[in-house]
Amino acid sequence: MSTLPPQANLPKWLDFIYLCDALDAEGCAICTLVERACYRRLDNLFYESVNDVGVRKQLAASRGFCNRHAHLALRIPHTDSGIAIIYADLLRGAIEVPDRQPTTECIICDTARFTERIFVGELLRWFNDPELRPKYQSSFGLCLPHLQRAREESPNHPQWPALLAAEREKLVALQAELQEFTRKLDYRFAGEPKGREQTAWRRVIEKFIGKREVFPR
Repeated sequence: MSTLPPQANLPKWLDFIYLCDALDAEGCAICTLVERACYRRLDNLFYESVNDVGVRKQLAASRGFCNRHAHLALRIPHTDSGIAIIYADLLRGAIEVPDRQPTTECIICDTARFTERIFVGELLRWFNDPELRPKYQSSFGLCLPHLQRAREESPNHPQWPALLAAEREKLVALQAELQEFTRKLDYRFAGEPKGREQTAWRRVIEKFIGKREVFPR
């Protein structure tokens, strides 16, 4: 593990607080932050930008939202009129040229990528901090896709080896819990007290693919 001292001389901004809060939530903290950011962006868009000319041009270029963010929009209350207005406009273009390909990606995907970069950087920056580190240790950690993003974004960061080693420990612990879950499926051990291992089969899915509607694949 890293022996770098905590960065006590650096100021902590709101992003640090948001990251700590996400580590207290269930599942991958970066997924949680991306999901929250995309939800807020969509909510704001439907509340105040449905008739914004610039937003409408972007949506026309991308032919609306991508699959994951269109489905996320359906989960936000009171978006029915906004969706109707936006997609009525898009339908006119689709009727004229049904086979036209999008020329830009979904504008909410921009929010997702920006949020990932910000908070992957924050996690590495503060990984050895005495306030954040205990929260990380008791958390789910990162999903494997976001661990990969951390490596891609900052492969030479001094805290990367510590994060990688810590995530490996979490994978080993999850493996043990999954084995314990499977063992208790055997009728000989089915009467034993149930514990944290009972959710391992769900958590292992999120470990491999992240939260729903966060990644395009």
